[in-house]
Amino acid sequence: MLTIVISAIYGIWAIFAPGSIMSTYGTPEEFVNPVSLNIVMLFGVSAWVVAILGWHIMATVNEENI
Repeated sequence: MLTIVISAIYGIWAIFAPGSIMSTYGTPEEFVNPVSLNIVMLFGVSAWVVAILGWHIMATVNEENI
């Protein structure tokens, strides 16, 4: 459950505020450009995919089908 929550939070943060993530990580200003911001946004989308996949697995797996 913790992975799902962290992936969802990080995904939202990366999609909607990639510049904030890069400044939090201490990226120098000369490396912040549209390409690097798009890469961070893609990592945010992949974090959302991990969260959705984890939620689906958690909802469908139970004691009977292990």
